[in-house]
Amino acid sequence: MAEAGEARPLVLLGCFAHPDDETWALGGSFALLVPKGVRCAAWTATRGQAGEIADGSGATRETLSQVREAEERAAMTVLGVTDVEFGEFMDGQVSDADPAELVGAVQRALERVRPDVVVTMEPGGVTAHPDHVAVSVAVLAAFAAYAQSPGEREPRLYYWGVPASQMARFREVAAEQGVELPGEDDPFGPRGTPDERFTCWVDTSPVAEQVWRALEEHRTQADPFRAMMRAGELWREVFAATAFVRVHPVARPVVPETAPAPKVAFKTLGCRLNQAESERALEALGAKGFDLAHAGEEPDVVVINTCTVTRESTASSRRLIRKTAEAHPGATVVVTGCYAVSDPEVVKAIPGVDLVVDNEGKDRLADLVTAVPRVRRLPLMVREAPVERLRTRVAIKAQTGCDEWCTFCIIPRTRGPLKSYPEDEIVADVRRQVARGVREVVLTGVHLGKYGEDRGEREGLARLVDRLTAIEGLVRLRLSSVLPVQVTPALVGRVRDDPKVCRHLHVPLQAGDDEVLERMHRPYRVAEFLDRVEHAKAEIPGLGLSTDVIVGFPGETREQFAATLRVTERVGFSKLHVFRYSQRPDTPAATMPEQVPEGEKKARARELIALGNELRRRFHEAHVGRPLSVLVETAGDGLAEGTSDNYIKVRFPGGPDLVDRVVTVRGARADNEGMEATP
Repeated sequence: MAEAGEARPLVLLGCFAHPDDETWALGGSFALLVPKGVRCAAWTATRGQAGEIADGSGATRETLSQVREAEERAAMTVLGVTDVEFGEFMDGQVSDADPAELVGAVQRALERVRPDVVVTMEPGGVTAHPDHVAVSVAVLAAFAAYAQSPGEREPRLYYWGVPASQMARFREVAAEQGVELPGEDDPFGPRGTPDERFTCWVDTSPVAEQVWRALEEHRTQADPFRAMMRAGELWREVFAATAFVRVHPVARPVVPETAPAPKVAFKTLGCRLNQAESERALEALGAKGFDLAHAGEEPDVVVINTCTVTRESTASSRRLIRKTAEAHPGATVVVTGCYAVSDPEVVKAIPGVDLVVDNEGKDRLADLVTAVPRVRRLPLMVREAPVERLRTRVAIKAQTGCDEWCTFCIIPRTRGPLKSYPEDEIVADVRRQVARGVREVVLTGVHLGKYGEDRGEREGLARLVDRLTAIEGLVRLRLSSVLPVQVTPALVGRVRDDPKVCRHLHVPLQAGDDEVLERMHRPYRVAEFLDRVEHAKAEIPGLGLSTDVIVGFPGETREQFAATLRVTERVGFSKLHVFRYSQRPDTPAATMPEQVPEGEKKARARELIALGNELRRRFHEAHVGRPLSVLVETAGDGLAEGTSDNYIKVRFPGGPDLVDRVVTVRGARADNEGMEATP
């Protein structure tokens, strides 16, 4: 402790994701400042457990974390730093951690060290690796709170980065030496920050050799840079200077205040799962500095989330991609979704497409987009994600993948096997949406009813519903499609007894004849379907029950179609989605004999749609004079519109102040489209 009247030594803390990051970023600064009496410290979120292991290092996967911790301490000792702390996060998975836990870990490091200067990696500057970006964003959030606490000096935050000119030199030398560096389109690859953005340059040439000796302590690290720097002692050039961008207090704006935020637009086709993934991508891109493009605004990036479940949806996806690329020639066009999986080469060949992302890559779509060279030139700034969203009701992905292999469907190929996301992750996602002002979330998945089955769990969906409805501030929880075998007593009980769970179930029928269901390879028969849905209707007053039906499946006779009509009328669905069978290439049904003529399919569809409209009108009329709980989605010209908990479209007098609110109105008049109501 400093004596009375003695100034407290200046304290510098580096906060990074992996061991050796501090050596690259702050080695020169540490080596210069420690002899001058500056107290230096390092905090790293991980121990580098998942990285590649250099040949001959002697480390194994089991010992790697301990070895890399020891290497980090040895490297810091070379630089004169003894205060080294490691977080408990997993290398390669930091971006998947609870953001609150990551921010909390950084806050604890700040409170322990009490630094005057904090340095972290510029988000997306050297690399867009999710671990680095996640740590940098957490440091920014933690520092904002830390800077408000009283201290002897006003703390400052800096980003460390690599100037674009130096990165160009890296690539030039790499080419000369035959070293292959990741390309600029690789989101984890090296990139540079424009030289003019730096506000502070430090001459570290006197200590370059000391920094290189420290870096050599990281013997288990396998990367192309190390070998490249040994040749011709390139390290002398690399460690001759270090550059920083001052973040707080800002010496000058990193991006001019007059520069508008880049715009992103989304075009989403197909299922609720696509909607959920588009919402998530918008949030991630918003955190990187994008605003949502509105009508009349030209987007810098357009994300097209495609569908390929039928031949028609494939054609629609293809038309939308072409139309979008032609309408926005200056925009970066990104294509994702199931069409991007089933026919990636065809999609890549469409003029104007800049990036194709498969379904597995959707979780890091924002990183992939910001790695596109044209996007990297946009004035992006990492920030908290804006609250703006694509829809009032936000879809949340709980599960993906399918194991049914229905003969008409390609989804198991485009979405892969069953995969349930961890409960804690889903709960955190819903809490985050509630904090952003969302009142209703739609829990969705390819096979939502099988949530948890890939982990050997039973009634996993019902338990997940319990956890989500316990979240304070969540007003409504809606379930997307579930198969009849998954309409269990436990699930019915949640819909019946929990006022937060919407009284609506979407249960696909597809056909009302057992022979047709067998040819479709559906996992139920008509009797079981009727037993499950009629039990649900009896238990849940006012239940909205929607379904999907395919007409004209190969071999479907007129009598079998008549059976579908009878089942549909008996159930009394509140809404029908009617599809004419489409020969989807690469599915067994496409080559089945007895294909139904197109004219007959159209006639059957018209007949079933007419029945569906009548049933829908009856369901709506049953609510005349009854109270309806409505989430207001739009308002204009004195009329508010929204959706009731049992999935009725409702219109009533109201203004924009009602949007995003749940209000109770009384049904006044009904038709097959919805209801008019009075406040």
